[in-house]
Amino acid sequence: ATGYPIAKIATKIALGYTLDEIENPVTGITKAAYEPTLDYVVVKIPRWPFDKFPRADTRLGTQMKSTGEAMGIGRTYQAALMKALRGLDLGRQTLTGTSVANWSDDELENAIVAPTHERLFASAESLRRGRSVDSLAAASGIDRFWLWELQELVELEERLRAQPLPLDVRRALECGYSRAGIAALAGSESNVPDGVAFRMVDTAAAEFPARSPYYYLSRYERDEMRKPTREAIVVVGSGPIRIGQGIEFDYSCVHAAWALREAGRAAVVVNNNPETVSTDFDISDVLIFEPPGPDEVQAAYDATGATGVMLAFGGQTAINLAAELARRGVRIVGSDRRSLDMAEDRAKFEAVLSRLNVARPEGRAATSFRQARVIARELGFPVLVRPSYVLGGRGMEIVYNEGQLASYVETAPPITPGAPLLVDKYLRGLEVEVDAVYDGEDILIPGIFEHIERAGIHSGDSISVYPPQIIDAAMQARIVEVTRAIAHELETRGLINIQFVIHHGELFIIEANPRASRTVPIISKVTGVNLVAAATRVALGEKLRDMPYGTGLRPEMDYVVVKIPVFSFAKMRGVETILGPEMKSTGEVLGIDATFAGALRKGFIAAGIRVPDPADPAASRRILVSIADEEKSESVPLLRRYAELGYTLLATAGTFRLLSENGIPAERINKIAEGSPHVLDAIVARSVELVINDARGPREIQEGYRIRRAAVEASVACLTSLDTAYALVQALESSAGPPRSLQNYRGAVIAP
Repeated sequence: ATGYPIAKIATKIALGYTLDEIENPVTGITKAAYEPTLDYVVVKIPRWPFDKFPRADTRLGTQMKSTGEAMGIGRTYQAALMKALRGLDLGRQTLTGTSVANWSDDELENAIVAPTHERLFASAESLRRGRSVDSLAAASGIDRFWLWELQELVELEERLRAQPLPLDVRRALECGYSRAGIAALAGSESNVPDGVAFRMVDTAAAEFPARSPYYYLSRYERDEMRKPTREAIVVVGSGPIRIGQGIEFDYSCVHAAWALREAGRAAVVVNNNPETVSTDFDISDVLIFEPPGPDEVQAAYDATGATGVMLAFGGQTAINLAAELARRGVRIVGSDRRSLDMAEDRAKFEAVLSRLNVARPEGRAATSFRQARVIARELGFPVLVRPSYVLGGRGMEIVYNEGQLASYVETAPPITPGAPLLVDKYLRGLEVEVDAVYDGEDILIPGIFEHIERAGIHSGDSISVYPPQIIDAAMQARIVEVTRAIAHELETRGLINIQFVIHHGELFIIEANPRASRTVPIISKVTGVNLVAAATRVALGEKLRDMPYGTGLRPEMDYVVVKIPVFSFAKMRGVETILGPEMKSTGEVLGIDATFAGALRKGFIAAGIRVPDPADPAASRRILVSIADEEKSESVPLLRRYAELGYTLLATAGTFRLLSENGIPAERINKIAEGSPHVLDAIVARSVELVINDARGPREIQEGYRIRRAAVEASVACLTSLDTAYALVQALESSAGPPRSLQNYRGAVIAP
């Protein structure tokens, strides 16, 4: 917000420097012993994950629930607010006219008195309906100053809806509204000039000359942009961190900026996430701190004289800009709009696979529930259902019978001919994932990730391992062959991520995305192959054969890496913890060891899954197990291994009977309906250290949900997949090797 590098200055102070000895990196001529002086306003708005968890408790209080944040910089509070609001990437361009417009007065009052993530919009809608600022201040506790600012924006939006004057359009642009937002309010686009001007974030309000290449967009002012002296390329960031689109894209943007510099180009980064390294002003040649929207990207492109825009490193947020930027004549470098469109459009992608004779799970689109039911019957349950516009697993679910299908349709978006429901056959096979770079001729694949949990769990929520532990060399060769063929057919120039499932020995493709993915930083770090740098140079027209990384599938390393997801269920009360096609994890950890089991053990410890060591005689070692009927026979070998390690198994009636019949010692415990002492009592008292509650999907019976939520609230590890439980027991049966540095694992020379 200030441009003052607090951590850098604090580090130098810790080393013994004083403030008057430390250079101010923004001006280059003053020292750090000064207070920043600002001629702009900054607004930060949290990014909450409630779009992913609609059933969660959305009330805000002393417990943090946000996963990230967006920041806006403007000449006024109103401009900074609207920029931050748009930068949340929730599809909201205005304060009014959002979903809360359909709320009753009572619903608005509830959101105002007991704050939720909708409070800002509820306040604006109340003002639009004529509520006074004084009344709203009394109900909300929000200072009148802020409410008067909101009132002005609400009145401006009402004027734009009624009969917009050029002066109102100009005022809206000055207040941080986008062209799309103004058009939505006014009903049509305006021909009022944009008046784009870039202002420098100089931390000294022009009291001293600044040299930092750090800008924000303003309107109808003097432009302070210093054009790069070299050919410029714009790198579009991903906005705030949220579930499904996290810090992996910041990693990609930073490495893209560095690669552009090494290639002799000037890197221009557009992003609005204050937490990320890509928005440090010394990472790129030009930093434009703005929401990564079409207006801002085009303005950056024009102002810097850039020759192209890179979208592949900014996640789905950046990819979604392709069509609009192409319409505006902005040149996309790397995989262009046609390549992106073929991967995103279901019909076009299926045509590609058909030409290549590559299989994918059978499925069709349904325009009614009746049609969806017919398709599901023909395919055979279980089926994977999802809205047609889904991104990142949003709204996806596996249903096992017609009852679950009907329940899903009741809560899913309306099915229409323009927005059909997609129904695919669910194949519960082994899932594998590949990140690759393709230059039109050669392909580079650093390695293949193999998932521990079977297909049906989002790749971001799966435990995955490199190098593969199950698939053989012939299948790996087939994966490389298909990856290259798809990349070639899509005309990919740069990164591509493909997810496969191996079912009964046959390779099926789930999806392909010609962009960076969450596994790009992982595979790059553990193999030493800088995928982002390679993709950046390919996008600039270079060939892989001229780079030091090689081509084809790289040889496997002699150590094992396991990625384990981390969840924040304790912060999201009411959220179902069962894993499925919709991503729920908020982060991940890596375990690295000479053996697979050792890497698993390190990964589980790092992920916070604290299970007593079976070798510790003083520890209480009790596991509560409740297994679905369909999985009971498969669970027997697993539960026997836990028992043989010395763990005491507590089981409800059905599972207890199963264990007894197979000679596995166990203690019976009541279900909730059978009365105390029952399963919840054991969890709340923390008399168990682990819960294994194998589940078939998010629409489980009430008792299973209560068990899982109780475990979360009591900080007791709860596994909802037998595959995960198998991985944990394998880790518990092993010991990990001593700590070693990543450089040491990769064979780098370490100084003594």
